[in-house]
Amino acid sequence: MSLRILSAANVEHLINKLSLNELICETGKVFHLLSHEALSISNPLRSTVGLDAGGRLLTMAASVKQLGTSVKLVGIVPESRQPGLAATTVFLDGSSGVPRCILNARHLTALRTAAGSLLATRLLLLGARPPVTLALFGSGLQAQYHAELFLASFQSIRNCYILCRDRSSRSAQTLSARLNSRADPERQVVTTLVSEQDEDRISRILEADILCFATPSTVPLVDSSWVRPGAHVVLVGSYTPAMREVPAELIKRASKIVVDSREHALAEAGELSSTAADDLMELGKLVSAEGDGIAEEVAIAQKGNITIFKSVGLAIQDVMIASLLTRQAEALSVGTVIEEFD
Repeated sequence: MSLRILSAANVEHLINKLSLNELICETGKVFHLLSHEALSISNPLRSTVGLDAGGRLLTMAASVKQLGTSVKLVGIVPESRQPGLAATTVFLDGSSGVPRCILNARHLTALRTAAGSLLATRLLLLGARPPVTLALFGSGLQAQYHAELFLASFQSIRNCYILCRDRSSRSAQTLSARLNSRADPERQVVTTLVSEQDEDRISRILEADILCFATPSTVPLVDSSWVRPGAHVVLVGSYTPAMREVPAELIKRASKIVVDSREHALAEAGELSSTAADDLMELGKLVSAEGDGIAEEVAIAQKGNITIFKSVGLAIQDVMIASLLTRQAEALSVGTVIEEFD
């Protein structure tokens, strides 16, 4: 059996050819399976081992009966200057267990996370006033992909604020320049850096219809009073009980809290440490079996109330995105192929 290897450049090439609707639909399908057909999925909690100099190696493995199996290795190294997290996914043939493709997953991790966030946001904002202002906390790859997917999906957005410690932040400047350079001139989307020193920082946050938090913070980045009624909050940065991006008071204000997985969120999300399981709804319960619509029996939060989507990141998302790109790479003959690997 041959083995295909997709480098970072190969992966970015394939990402640029992806259809947003296909990505969201495939994301919805795998979340629906998680919540409705648990026997077809194996999705254990991530495991961690130590690396030199205080780093950590995360292992995320999962199997989806309809798609295949993957194992992702994520290296977290303090003070890394590379954007995103060093990650590699091995996608295996589900029937033989033989590796079918090895993918550089640095960008894929951010992409599949943003796809889940966008799906949840689309469903939770059904019937609400179209969002005009997006506030980003963080300026790495997660923030980049969230901004790009949200701007592509919500044509009503006109303001994008990047909240940063100071304006000299290289990553914040890079993200701002990227978003401005890719903006459609007819839409007139304005991307603005907002630092901790800016006097209008709180008022800018209060403007936001969607607030996206994508940082490894261990302390809340906002006060609950800074988030206006009716806002939607996306939390994707924390993945351990010690991490939290927003205060408990904000969690308590939410009329609906949607999570990628109830089991994983309760075990890994610091913000939800005091939240009862019954107060959390899985994204898979919201989405239809086809992955592109809302389940008829689900009631969306009342207009004017805060809604929250919390994602700790699931390995089944890695299976989905690895399967999608592997099929695409095979169809387009992208990557390096090792014949008779096994």
